[in-house]
Amino acid sequence: MGTSREDYAALLPVVQEIALQLTAKTKSEWTLRKNEEPEPYFHLLSGNAHLLISTEYGKPERLVVSGDTPRRKDRLWQYVRVYEQRIVDGKPQGWDEFKYSSITVATKRGAETIAKDIISRFLPDYLKAVRLTLATIATEEAYEAARFANLQACASTLNEVLTAPYGHNTRVEDRTEFSSKIGEVIRVEVKASATDVDLKIENLTVEQAKRILAFANGF
Repeated sequence: MGTSREDYAALLPVVQEIALQLTAKTKSEWTLRKNEEPEPYFHLLSGNAHLLISTEYGKPERLVVSGDTPRRKDRLWQYVRVYEQRIVDGKPQGWDEFKYSSITVATKRGAETIAKDIISRFLPDYLKAVRLTLATIATEEAYEAARFANLQACASTLNEVLTAPYGHNTRVEDRTEFSSKIGEVIRVEVKASATDVDLKIENLTVEQAKRILAFANGF
């Protein structure tokens, strides 16, 4: 897929009209993103929805309508896979990846008919994918925030200052574990999730180990 400079100029008024028709028919504003230079795609935006329109290979009279789903804030390059629970005879039977398919439309049918095709044939599954993606991202962000809060709480208890893990473009929030020393001998390794913390403590005396075990047993 891809739109040549010549096709881009010829199709621009058509895509502008498609945006107007989508706005009128969906009661949501669809805008055509302005590009400094012609691109392979026209971009139609509405809230979190991002439609991509281009010509079919070797067939400038046919348009391909696809869409882009939201990305994680820290990983804009990465596609977010989303899943839907499979129900068989009214009972959950695992999960299936939810996908949507692009559609093709003939430009000769006109902007209004193309908009109707997009609304009926493409938007239902695509907008569902957008909703599932946003929910997945929100769940992931909540988990990561809780996980880091647990790790930070443990670090603060030991007066440990967390730093970003080794790697390119990492953040301190990406850290999942740390190690520290208590006194001259005891070594502690801490690994946190959103719900619990794993501790590995080395070089305890027998009495220290007994006290920790007795404390833990009290729970």
